[in-house]
Amino acid sequence: TYAGKVSEDVFWERIDYFLDKVVPVAEEKKVRLACHPHDPYTPPGYKGVTRVLGTVEGLKKFISIRENEYHGLNFCQGTITEMMDNPGEEIFDVIRYFGNKNKVKKTKKKTLNLNSKLANFKILGKKGLHLKKSVVICNYPKWSEGRGKL
Repeated sequence: TYAGKVSEDVFWERIDYFLDKVVPVAEEKKVRLACHPHDPYTPPGYKGVTRVLGTVEGLKKFISIRENEYHGLNFCQGTITEMMDNPGEEIFDVIRYFGNKNKVKKTKKKTLNLNSKLANFKILGKKGLHLKKSVVICNYPKWSEGRGKL
């Protein structure tokens, strides 16, 4: 950044501080918190910043901080697949991981467009893969029931 490097440790300290303050209030008021992953994907260290919520491992760490039923993700399949080397094989396990932990508080049902980063997403076809189709492929019943909210 123009202000200098921002370390991953500093990011995690700030996230921890924020969640420490807002998760108890969300629980008290019964409000679901749904964090969208960093978008768009940037390589680690880009302009002095490694975006800690720009990897699947970072998202896994995020949901483990201040563990609570009201704390989770806005699951944006498009953004998450951009983080992957082989999204056609990896996305289904990621959906299962967060879904089985009940950490998907909101979804973005968008079609993924093919670009150079997603060129090996073979199951997409010409128009892309819609979130609803991918969760059906994963056989994840909570999303497959056709409910708009989780």
